[in-house]
Amino acid sequence: MPRTLALLLALLLPAAACTPALDDDDSSDDDDTTTDDDDTVDDDDDATMDDDDTGDDDDDDDTEPCGLNELRLDLQVIGDFGPGTSFDSFESITLLGTLENNCPFEQRFETNSGCLLEPWTLSNDSTGVGEGRGCDDAITSWSVEQGGVLEDEVQMGQLSPGQWTWSATFMNQEASVQFQVNEVVIGVQ
Repeated sequence: MPRTLALLLALLLPAAACTPALDDDDSSDDDDTTTDDDDTVDDDDDATMDDDDTGDDDDDDDTEPCGLNELRLDLQVIGDFGPGTSFDSFESITLLGTLENNCPFEQRFETNSGCLLEPWTLSNDSTGVGEGRGCDDAITSWSVEQGGVLEDEVQMGQLSPGQWTWSATFMNQEASVQFQVNEVVIGVQ
């Protein structure tokens, strides 16, 4: 038995003499609070990119939140020959507003009308004439998948010549686009 005890002590004594390795969550080994992750506030020691998560895993959680305000609003004017900023007066004009979801999850929301983009205005800067659009008063539910796009399209037909501005709003985002309609006279022979 004394030999077994001596063997057991021989195995345990070197282990007891070594201090155990302290993990990065232990506040007692915080020898350098600016470079290691051992402090008691449970952060990654970079005040500008402090993730403060409870797992103290040094992940980078400092990205901006992703929500409805991050849906990207874009306006496009499309004529008979495709999108552009200059059209002939004989072309039929379509206004296309899109909301792109770049968030890593589906977005769901409601609007106070059947229109996705509201309010919006279309005005001829040359003449001061405006074009309107009617939207119903029904609360409408919308959903856009991760990476998806919602479209709001209005076919305006032919517009009078001049410089036009189309402005549209979604939540707190406003966008506008200017385009020219050139007068084209088709001669009769």
